[in-house]
Amino acid sequence: MSALEQIRKSPSMAEFCDPLPRLIDAGAADLSRSFHRFGEIVGTGQREPVTLGFHIAGDTARYWRLRLGPDGPKVSEETPDDVTAPRPEIEVITDERTWRDIAEGTLAPMAAVVAGRMRFRGDVGRARLVVRQLRR
Repeated sequence: MSALEQIRKSPSMAEFCDPLPRLIDAGAADLSRSFHRFGEIVGTGQREPVTLGFHIAGDTARYWRLRLGPDGPKVSEETPDDVTAPRPEIEVITDERTWRDIAEGTLAPMAAVVAGRMRFRGDVGRARLVVRQLRR
């Protein structure tokens, strides 16, 4: 049994074992579109505000902050070294290719973690709620 199959058996982690809905088209040039689309799909479905941070490594490191809540989504691109902003409840750390694969719906987040292509930190329970909203 693969590690992903074992993780899928865990009720708290199973949400992350399937690909996310497509956030961008294959080969899309604008990576920031994936974060805006993420927010659009979740919309105002998040009762409790939650902030997600996405550290994306590439030719240059980029960082997006996605705030979700009852007033709708807010997306901002920030510098990765901005220490004045509060730490988000959920953070994703990966490279550009991996995020593209996830955003195109071809790679499950947990498969990326198991393969060592992505790290996650933060509140797993809140992340599960966000993923459920994203899949509804």
